[in-house]
Amino acid sequence: MITGYIPRRGTRDKVTADHWIVQQTLALLHQYRRLVVRWERRTYIHQGFLALAAALICWRRLGNRT
Repeated sequence: MITGYIPRRGTRDKVTADHWIVQQTLALLHQYRRLVVRWERRTYIHQGFLALAAALICWRRLGNRT
């Protein structure tokens, strides 16, 4: 489970691995312009494109391992 964490002001806390995973995932999804700027009015269309983008990202990652 990923929990929210806000460091105190003026301190330099270490960035956790979970934070890096979330940032990397959002960066990968932002490669697809249609997901960055939401043009669709219906949520199920946006969720469909989100699922498609996630599938494409997984396909590319798994394709590089073989």
